[in-house]
Amino acid sequence: MRGVVRSAEDGTPTVGAQVVAVGETGRAIASATTDTEGRYVLVATAERFELTVHAAGRYVLEAGGVESDRVARACGPSGGCAEANFLLSRGSVVEGWIRDKYGNPLATIELELQTATEDPAPKRRPIISPLQERNRTWRTVSDDRGYYRFWGVRPGSYRLARRGNTTRFAGIPGGPEIDEAVEVRAGERSVTVDVQFVDPPTIYTISGVLEGVAQDDPRWITLEPLDEGDRQTVYVKDGKFTHPTPQGRWVARLENVMNADPAAHDVDVLAKLVVDRDLTDLRLRPQPPTGVRIRAEFADGAPIDFRLQLHSADRPDAQPRTIQLTADGAEVVRGGFLPGDYRMSVQAGEFYLVDPPVVVVLAGQPTDVTLRLSNLRATLRGRVRLPSEEGRGEAAQATVAIRGRETRSVRTDDAGQFAFEQVIPGQYEIAAWDRTEVAPDDEQLWNQAGSRVRRIAVEPGFETETDLTVGP
Repeated sequence: MRGVVRSAEDGTPTVGAQVVAVGETGRAIASATTDTEGRYVLVATAERFELTVHAAGRYVLEAGGVESDRVARACGPSGGCAEANFLLSRGSVVEGWIRDKYGNPLATIELELQTATEDPAPKRRPIISPLQERNRTWRTVSDDRGYYRFWGVRPGSYRLARRGNTTRFAGIPGGPEIDEAVEVRAGERSVTVDVQFVDPPTIYTISGVLEGVAQDDPRWITLEPLDEGDRQTVYVKDGKFTHPTPQGRWVARLENVMNADPAAHDVDVLAKLVVDRDLTDLRLRPQPPTGVRIRAEFADGAPIDFRLQLHSADRPDAQPRTIQLTADGAEVVRGGFLPGDYRMSVQAGEFYLVDPPVVVVLAGQPTDVTLRLSNLRATLRGRVRLPSEEGRGEAAQATVAIRGRETRSVRTDDAGQFAFEQVIPGQYEIAAWDRTEVAPDDEQLWNQAGSRVRRIAVEPGFETETDLTVGP
């Protein structure tokens, strides 16, 4: 088995690269080192194997004429195999500093840079050969300055993690953890990721009795975090429970099914707990259903049907609850809510919420919500002029942006006139720029506009006019 290993950047031979043959068991069966011309000769006793190359600071870009980090070969009884050439590309450097919460360097911290997967928690750990593991994972240790460095990293998505004792048992952190996302782009020479450890949350013990349920049935209490943290599962035996719990705010709920989704099940909410000390002798009892009772009112006409979404303000990453409503104004009751504050949005064609409310859902009772919807919109128009020192001319083909109940932009015509049609009434900010590419949701752009930003009230059913001065 022979071939040539070259640089993908300039085609020069790669000297001293290690070519490895891996058999069907995932073990290396032969290896060879490239000479001054980048050539190698390798003798493999197996008929079928895979070839790849290892070289300091580089990764395999092309193997056997294909974009891959390895190439398969099947050799006949006579031992003849097709030539396998490789192209290596310069890898990126991923580096940074590891410090404690006071900014002091942390030495001898073992780190791994792992290839990210779409499923962060696979049901079964995949079987990976030593060769695949070497191509998927980089390992290093921080020095006495707290500095670490991985080199020869190929483009892709990675997770920076700490090796060692970071195991959790019964919800107790085993030590400072690292879980940082790292993105390495093609052609990027260096990526810096600094990590600063903070103290793990203080662990307290909660214990008590679960009342109002049959004590001989196995039960689970789920502690849903309202702050940062992982969901906790508390096992109840003979009606009693005890559990080490990180400091924070939690919603305790009872489940007959492990990890039940409160949006899909009418779970029983038990209590809202603030864990800032040991909580003993707790007596938890299922509360009446927690949810919302919604009634809609329509100012002008009514949609055929519409959907309402409630977004948790306490848990921004949680999926919103979607409720289908009809235009007959009948009450709709939905349970399975966790206590907390919820923001509302509506999907109803041209209809919008008048003064969208913040809904406060309390444990053990339904919350009454009355919604007012309207399709009566407004028009906002005006003219954009050049700054006074440039005369009183109109600013043709300028960009005007608004933000408030909605955010969007339009271009002025040759006379400097603009118009926003079908605007949702409310309070808005408006400004103009003498450029064609404007992102109206760019906060920095609005800050730069400064005194040119005007604040206006758009009333339903009316046409509002305003004149603006263009800026850079």
